Amino acid sequence: MTDIKFDPKKLAKLNNPERLKAQDPDKYWDQLDLPENPVIVDLGCGTGFFSVEFLRRAKGPNAQVFGLDIAQIMLDWIAENRAEYQEGRLVTGLMQEANIPLEDDLADLLVMINLHHELHRPTPLLEECFRVLKEGAKILIIDWKPTEMPQGPPLKIRVAPEKVVEQLTHSGFEQARDLQLYENFYAVLALKPEA
Repeated sequence: MTDIKFDPKKLAKLNNPERLKAQDPDKYWDQLDLPENPVIVDLGCGTGFFSVEFLRRAKGPNAQVFGLDIAQIMLDWIAENRAEYQEGRLVTGLMQEANIPLEDDLADLLVMINLHHELHRPTPLLEECFRVLKEGAKILIIDWKPTEMPQGPPLKIRVAPEKVVEQLTHSGFEQARDLQLYENFYAVLALKPEA
């Protein structure tokens, strides 16, 4: 772990129910236009807090979330504490920053929540995201706005939403835009074009 990565010792913070008020998935869920039984990838899933929320909202009994993280302690916590893991609907995996251990054209949605500011080199990971998504599928990046506020990571490591849009476009995504849903966070949604 380096100084810009989340400290796994603060794991309990990831399960704070207040996170649902600050980053409520209901604010964007309908805009995702997901098919029935979607495959969703949650990068930097931590304790699976949002992975479970995605499963609650997804239509169909066979919806599945792949929760990936670089910290084994997070995945161990999910295995011990999330019923969705025991049911096989939440599948976890250890990843490296620029390597997603999933097959091509797998996912209907890929989400990164509060992860982008931790990336040393975002472009290789965004290219991996592009590879893993099906044609016409979406990527959603939610992260801290680059403004002074009492909570969140240091301002110097935050990334402006305009920069995220630029990085997504450079990686092959289209229609990247900030949905402007939250007070302290941006939510950039983009599409993998159909060939």
